[in-house]
Amino acid sequence: MLSHLYPPEPADGEASWITRWRESFSLYKLYYRAGPGFVQVVDYRFTPAGEETIFEDSEARAFMELDAMESLDHGGLFRQVNAFTQRLRALDYYLQLDSDGLLLPFRVQRWPIPWVSV
Repeated sequence: MLSHLYPPEPADGEASWITRWRESFSLYKLYYRAGPGFVQVVDYRFTPAGEETIFEDSEARAFMELDAMESLDHGGLFRQVNAFTQRLRALDYYLQLDSDGLLLPFRVQRWPIPWVSV
């Protein structure tokens, strides 16, 4: 679920799952792009071909609200996005941590290479 995050530095006697994490790590395994009225999430964590999910209108707004929030302890706002966070958890895009949560995809605002290189 968290394989899109940078793995820790190598260490003597580390667990084999950390080594596998480091060997399989690459940038842009889980990211999102936002446009007018939509959010596109691209996920390469579980399949080499990747999966794409598009959220539109109210879901796109809820997604962007979650990305901007520091805590879900905001009363009314929490009630508005709570049902949406359940959907995100089912997609493994959201990690619940007690009363707080973490939106897992990161936002790509600029590609790290010139577009003419692709």
